[in-house]
Amino acid sequence: MFRVLGRTDHGFIVRVPTTLSEVIETMSPLQVQFIEALDKELTKVQNFYREREKEALLRSAVIKEQLNELKDHRKIFHVRIFYFLVPSVFFLTLAAVAGLRGTTP
Repeated sequence: MFRVLGRTDHGFIVRVPTTLSEVIETMSPLQVQFIEALDKELTKVQNFYREREKEALLRSAVIKEQLNELKDHRKIFHVRIFYFLVPSVFFLTLAAVAGLRGTTP
């Protein structure tokens, strides 16, 4: 289906093709061959980037999982450090207070 674009100064109607098949009908065989070659190359490029996107999504999922594991390990580490340091800090504070008083704990 051609769409009417407008009229020229001489009263001729200007029609523009609206579908790809209509555009191809107006082309020479060499132009059609060129468009088909471009389409094949575009398909190659699209496939290449789709594969890269899949790889990136997989890698992103792995990294997210690693970050969650790291977060869990940090929690465990901080809990262990807390239970290790709290008694030490308690006794050091007690020793410091006793030292100020001139007594030993």
